[in-house]
Amino acid sequence: MKISIITACPSGVANSIIAAGLLDQAAKALGHEASVECHSSVVETQTLNDAQISEADVIVIAANTPVDTQRFVGKKVYQASISACTSDPKAFLTDAIEKATELEQGVVVASATEQSSDGAKKIVAITACLLAWHTLSWQRKR
Repeated sequence: MKISIITACPSGVANSIIAAGLLDQAAKALGHEASVECHSSVVETQTLNDAQISEADVIVIAANTPVDTQRFVGKKVYQASISACTSDPKAFLTDAIEKATELEQGVVVASATEQSSDGAKKIVAITACLLAWHTLSWQRKR
């Protein structure tokens, strides 16, 4: 099966690139042929060409920002947020292939909303002190 993958994120620094790589690897691991378009502010966007789009059996969009979908009219399209594809890319692609629906003329697919999960939200916090005063004073009190 041929899959065209589009990733896009408002900040575009890491999420788009990571998702593109994960989905590309997952597609190949599942025995599919993938072409990838990654919208990022740090790498040049390689837009899918007309042949890649017309040959694709399904278009998978993982985006947290709107993606122009007019070029996919008549194709099976599946869209979700970037976070939906990063935890288990193989399961995500399998689900996307099953649930993709044909995009009709005049329908604009907006950015995907964040999908809720049953688990707790994951928070990463990073703190820093330029002078390392807090770290040093904590060690002295021990």
